[in-house]
Amino acid sequence: APSSALVPRRTPGQEASPARRCAGPGPRAPSLLVARMDLDAPDERSNERCRRLRELAERGDFAELYRTLQSDVSLHLDEETSVMLLNNIPRLVEGVTIAPEKGQSRDDAREKMLQDAALLAFRRVGLSGHLRGFGSVQAEWPDARVEMPASELERTTGLPADALSPQATSSYWPTVGVAALLLQFAVGAQALHPEPEQQLAAAAPALAALLLLLGDQLLLRGAAQETALLAASRERRGRVARREAGKAVVAYLLGCPLERCVTSPLEARAEPRIPRGASSATLAHDPRLVMEVRRGQVSGSSVDRLSVRLVAGLAAEALRYGGAETGQLERDELSAFLKRMSPPWDVLRVRAQERWALAQAVLLLREHSAAVDAAAEAIFSGGGVGDVVRAIEGALPRPLPADRRREERAQRAREESHELWLRWGRQLSARYALEALEGGPEGGAGEWGAGPGGKGAALRAVEARILKKQERLREVRKVLGSED
Repeated sequence: APSSALVPRRTPGQEASPARRCAGPGPRAPSLLVARMDLDAPDERSNERCRRLRELAERGDFAELYRTLQSDVSLHLDEETSVMLLNNIPRLVEGVTIAPEKGQSRDDAREKMLQDAALLAFRRVGLSGHLRGFGSVQAEWPDARVEMPASELERTTGLPADALSPQATSSYWPTVGVAALLLQFAVGAQALHPEPEQQLAAAAPALAALLLLLGDQLLLRGAAQETALLAASRERRGRVARREAGKAVVAYLLGCPLERCVTSPLEARAEPRIPRGASSATLAHDPRLVMEVRRGQVSGSSVDRLSVRLVAGLAAEALRYGGAETGQLERDELSAFLKRMSPPWDVLRVRAQERWALAQAVLLLREHSAAVDAAAEAIFSGGGVGDVVRAIEGALPRPLPADRRREERAQRAREESHELWLRWGRQLSARYALEALEGGPEGGAGEWGAGPGGKGAALRAVEARILKKQERLREVRKVLGSED
C-alpha cells in the first residue's frame, strides 16, 4: 500500500484502537462477507444447479461458472460444490479479460480480480452455511491486553523467547559445498585418465551438475535445490505444511478469504505476489484492509489483523518444533508496512506490535490446535483451499473459543450493569431516608440528604423533635390526671 494511503494508529494518551477497545455486549456481528438474505432451501432445483456448476468445472469453463456465481444470488451450494469452488478460486478468472483502470498496472488489475473472485466464492459458500468459523475471531483476541511487554511474552505463550525468533538459514553454503565437491570430483576424474578425451568424458557429469547447480542459484534462486530437498525429506515437507496451516487457520478465523496454498519452491518463485526469497506461502487478503487503503485510512483493527496473520506461520512452527526456521521475511514485511505509516512507526513501536501479534497468534493456534493439525494434513496431501477449509471446519471446537469469550464478556457486562443498578438504588434509598429524617427535601438536604451540618446535624434535629413530642405528651397526661 502506498504511504499516502496509510494513517497512524493512536499515540500514547489517545483512545485505543477499535480492535482493542472492549465492545459492548451482544452476539458476534455478521461478517463483512456474509449479508443477511433469504436463500432457497436445498431442494431438487438447487441440487440441479450445483450439478451444473460441477459440470462446468469439469469442462474447464470457469468463465461461465464465474458468471453464474455473480448472477445467481440465491444459489445454495452443497458441500461437494463448495469444496470444488474453493479449490478452483485461481481459475475463476481464466478467460476473463483483464482491463486495468487508469494508472493501474496489469498485475495489480489481475490481483484485484483474484481477490474479487475469492471474496465472491467465500460469500457464496458462507451464505450456504458451510463456514461456521470464518471470521469468528474479529476483535475477540485470546489476550485482552493492549500491549505485550517483552517480559510477559514468554510467560503468556509458554515458549522461550528464542523459539519465537526465526533462525536465519541460507541455501548458499550448502550450494558452495556441493559445488566444491563436484569440482573436486571433476579434477580427480581428469587425473585418473591420461588421454584428454577420456578426461573430458569422465569430468563431464560433474561439470554438468555444477553448471545446473549454479544456474539454479542464478536463475531460480535455489528453487530447484529446495524442491529436491523437500522431495527427499518427509520431515521438511511436514514442517512446510505445518507453517502454511498456521497461516491458513489464522487467516480463516480473521475472515480473510484464502486464495491459494503454495508449498512448492518452483511455484513460489513463479508467483509475483509471493515475496522474493520465500519458498512457500498462503495467499489471502483482508477485504476491510483493502477498502481502507483505497479510502486512505487504515484502522488499528486492520493493522492488528495484518500483524497476527504475518507472524502466524512462525508461531505455528514454533509451537510444533520448538523453533522456527523461517518467518523473517514476514516480520520484515510487517516492519516495512508499519514504517510506511504516516508518521512512520519507530523501532520500539514496531517491536511492541510484533510481540503483541506473536502472543495472539500462539494463543489462537493453541486453542484451535485440532484445526491446525487437520489443515496441515490437508496441505501435506496436496489439497486445495476447499480441502483445507473443510478440514478446518471439521476440527473446530464447539462452541468456538471466540464466541465463548464474547459471551463471557457479555455476561460480565450484564453483571456489572446489575451491580451498578443495585448501587444506584442503595444510594437513592439512603438519600430519601435522610431527607425524610430532616423533614423532606425542602429542609436544605444536600446530595446525600444531609444539610450543611452533615448527617450528625440531621440526627440531632430528629432527636430534638422526639424530645419535644415526649415533653408535650407528659403535659397532656398531667392535665388528664394520669402522670404515670
